[in-house]
Amino acid sequence: MFDVIIVGSSKRIDYVGARTFYLQEIFKKYAPQLNIGLYDITSDIRPDTSIGCKNIIFLPWSESIDLGWCNFLLNSTGRKILYTENYYWYQHQKNRILQLGFNLENLFDIISFATREYSGWWNNRQYSYWGVGITNSIFSDLEIKSNNNIIYIDTPWNLNDCIEPYNALRILNQEIPKLKDKYGFKIKCQNFDADWVDINLDKDLDLLEMINHYNTSDLFIVSHSETCGLPQIEAQLCGTKVLTTKLFSNNSALLGGTYTHDLWDFESNSFSKNFSLDYEKEQVKTLSLEAFNDEKFFLNMKKNLWNI
Repeated sequence: MFDVIIVGSSKRIDYVGARTFYLQEIFKKYAPQLNIGLYDITSDIRPDTSIGCKNIIFLPWSESIDLGWCNFLLNSTGRKILYTENYYWYQHQKNRILQLGFNLENLFDIISFATREYSGWWNNRQYSYWGVGITNSIFSDLEIKSNNNIIYIDTPWNLNDCIEPYNALRILNQEIPKLKDKYGFKIKCQNFDADWVDINLDKDLDLLEMINHYNTSDLFIVSHSETCGLPQIEAQLCGTKVLTTKLFSNNSALLGGTYTHDLWDFESNSFSKNFSLDYEKEQVKTLSLEAFNDEKFFLNMKKNLWNI
């Protein structure tokens, strides 16, 4: 009998893989006695559900739910839980699934969110807040690496796919060359080959390798709107300050407080004067570990698990 089956990915090279890894580690840390299975969406191998399952936690973006997943959920036993980003995104996907003839609130017993955004609209006991599930021990044991003169910029989106003010690509193209000329920063990015990028990382890198890149950076710039945004949270947990906007980062991503991040806005048409590198990485890390506490996350999640 599985206590929990996680529907996710064993490959730690993308968002789903990172969330899967963190959730597995949190179960190992706080409930090592549980029998945890993994339905790996990247593999044909599935857990043997014939022996029974108490809980199924669905991790992939709700955007990935199609008719096949609907049938899987309808025919599976146990309490079915969707762990997604925020209420607004969930409602968008719920409307899409309705057009396929299914209601997400009939497919899942619990809809759990990583953020509290739009919580004023929650009028259903089926909704629950878990928070951001990240394993603290990975970061608490990490050696701080500072003063590397590196700015990490989260992979920008194409302006044709996402327009301002939800995308900072135009302003990045305008401001980053100025910052490099003035301060001599090196710019690190992933899967983005703009002229101002000095270190362009491969698209598919292991999560722990990416965390090392955040750790060795002195500033992390959020380049587009996020429904949650694990990389910016991981950067803060490494002790790296974040530069973002109120539209890009929701309250849950900035729980560490004003010392852990700086804000700018599109009205200024520039962010070059809106951040300071005069900070202690250890302090940012300490505040972030307090804000993104994996034990609190586990206790929130445990409330929704059946017979655990």
